[in-house]
Amino acid sequence: GNHAGRQKVNQFRIENRLPTDESAVRSFLGSPISTMVNNGVVHILRALANHWEGLNTIPFGNFAHQRMEQLNVNVILRFHIPFVLMTLANLRGWCSWDSMVLGPFITKLMNLRPTDTMDPANELLNELNSNIVDNVCGGIFSRMEPFRRWITQMRVANELIMTEKEKVQTILSSVTAGIEAGYKLTKTVDWMVPDNVTMLKYVVQHIKLDPAKKRLRQYNGDRLVDEQTGILFTASLDRITEALRASSFNELMPAFDMLTKSNKMSKTTIDSMKENIIRTNGEAGTDMEINNNLSSEMISSLVSLLQQDLEQRQKLYLNDHVCKLALNALRPRDKRTLLEMVQKGYENTRPAQLLLRRTRTLLKREVRRAALDRQLTLLSKGEITNNLVEDEWYLVERIGDASGSLGIYQYRTSRSTTNDVLFIARTGAEERFDRTHYQFRKYVPIGEAIVRAQKAFMVIELDLLKRFAYASYMEFSDLREDLIKLQILSGVNCYFLDDARLDVLSHIKNHSSTQVSWRDLKPGHQYFVEQKPYKYELFEFEEGMDLDNRKRYFSIPPQN
Repeated sequence: GNHAGRQKVNQFRIENRLPTDESAVRSFLGSPISTMVNNGVVHILRALANHWEGLNTIPFGNFAHQRMEQLNVNVILRFHIPFVLMTLANLRGWCSWDSMVLGPFITKLMNLRPTDTMDPANELLNELNSNIVDNVCGGIFSRMEPFRRWITQMRVANELIMTEKEKVQTILSSVTAGIEAGYKLTKTVDWMVPDNVTMLKYVVQHIKLDPAKKRLRQYNGDRLVDEQTGILFTASLDRITEALRASSFNELMPAFDMLTKSNKMSKTTIDSMKENIIRTNGEAGTDMEINNNLSSEMISSLVSLLQQDLEQRQKLYLNDHVCKLALNALRPRDKRTLLEMVQKGYENTRPAQLLLRRTRTLLKREVRRAALDRQLTLLSKGEITNNLVEDEWYLVERIGDASGSLGIYQYRTSRSTTNDVLFIARTGAEERFDRTHYQFRKYVPIGEAIVRAQKAFMVIELDLLKRFAYASYMEFSDLREDLIKLQILSGVNCYFLDDARLDVLSHIKNHSSTQVSWRDLKPGHQYFVEQKPYKYELFEFEEGMDLDNRKRYFSIPPQN
């Protein structure tokens, strides 16, 4: 009924060139004086009073309201009420009272500062209602009545926001560590990215050299290049030669094009090789393995080009993995078009430049996320330990390998007869590591703390912003700093934090289990034994039953 009535009223207003209440409220916040003059002071004051009364009356607010329609008493008093008073005084006509009373009161409004309570705002509202409204409206009842109603609703809003302030304070106090850690992280991460020309250059180089690198990533089970670390395993030069000769002419053509442009290989050599391939196998031969048509000099030039490209990328943190993430963020059709145009040498055309600029924008995001990943990975590393605690999380690293950890695992148990240590991965898979070849480092859950803070921001946004604006809680001096930091932290995102969200869910799942110690099992009762991760078998415990103390027992099977 309310929806149908509002639709009917809005249709009447459209037909008679009158703005809807919602649009009047939004335009008032942006330009109060012109909105009041163009649409009528009385109409706007009534719309504002009705809007505030509606939001205050609804028990849980209305999430459908736009941000410009959310309530913020201090901002209205500081910025908008002075414009309302000036407009009303101008329509009434200026007098000596304006300079003696109205001017100093407007100064008070504009000097309203954030405090712990809404008492200063209530004092200004009381003074506005008792000393200002009658005179500034010139005694015109049609202006005084909606203005006083609006003031009354602002007082009601002050009482409501004090109640909701306690809820916000409780939420913030539970994630203080995450807010501080995340805010310090945003200040320490290097957010700078290479200039636009450099980024475009390396996107084009990635597209041209990727077919050649694809052969080297996995050739007959060997990894000859690591695109994340930028290492080309030149010690396996024979294997690299085999991999490149297993490529086709069309796959290597973009790389040949780069070599000819840099004068490291003559175009005549490339053309003669192509003619030889076509003469032997026809036009289809350009898609077949190049084999011995690729000379050792060409291979040497290609390896040198690839190695130089990888080294430069590592210095600028523009490795192939980051470029791939940026390209994958494009629409599939745009990605296919861009790859084909660049590989065929049309990167300077207008369509290709448009798609390259779009890729460059996405690449900036991925470079910053990668920088955040590196910093979080560094901060999450604790000290190396041999005293492992059950259900705690650890970083597993190969001894003597500086390339990084294998991942984060949850410790389960150790064998007394061997050096094997059993861990559970985030996915639930069992992993065994030998103490003689692996070391275990404590995991500092900084990512999980930041994720909990981001979740707190979502709770505030979804549950408590149905009536008041986020900025209205910032008007409290004791909440202001934490809310500003939390708002900054809410926009931080990277792949490390995505994994941390999974860790939080895994942690919640493990702590909601109904695990029972094998010593506390009672005869005649049924229990579940964990045969492997997330697989449970029902059994009835009997006195003297032989139990495996390395397994876990539950009174109720944990829910997935």
